[in-house]
Formats: sequence, C-alpha cells, structure tokens
Amino acid sequence: MCLKQILGKNIRYYRFKNNYTQEHLAELLDISTTYMSDIECGKRNVSLDIIEQIIQLFEIPCDALFKSNEEELPNKITHYDKEKITN
Repeated sequence: MCLKQILGKNIRYYRFKNNYTQEHLAELLDISTTYMSDIECGKRNVSLDIIEQIIQLFEIPCDALFKSNEEELPNKITHYDKEKITN
C-alpha cells in the first residue's frame, strides 16, 4: 500500500471515530467533498497545511496518520452520532 493510501485510510478512520461525515470534514478543512473523498481513497496528494489541520482537529500525533495497521481501520461507518457534528 502506498503512503497516500495509508494516509487516506487513517484519515477515514479518525473521521469515523469522531463521527464526522466527509462533507462536514471537508467543510472544516475548507476543501471540496470530492477532494476529501479522493484523499481518503489515496488518489490525491495532501498539503502539509491540511495534514496539520487534521492533526489539530482530531487531536492526534502526526505519526498516527502515517501508521499502516489495516486491521484497525473500518471500511464504513457502523455508528453515526449526529450530535457529534458541530460547526
């Protein structure tokens, strides 16, 4: 798996863990939903500025986004809490 795919899967993991939709996370990062989707699929490069915003938003260490541990990463949302999403 390439680094873009690892990064994308980890971003998706933390997005799910924090009960954010792709649309909401894209809005918080001031990027399009399509770009957010492409990042999570490992199709697009991500700027360091966006990586830094994600790290701050999810309050995680920077290396957490680059660890390859597929067994812990969900492929879909199994629980969605609408109360978690705030502006």
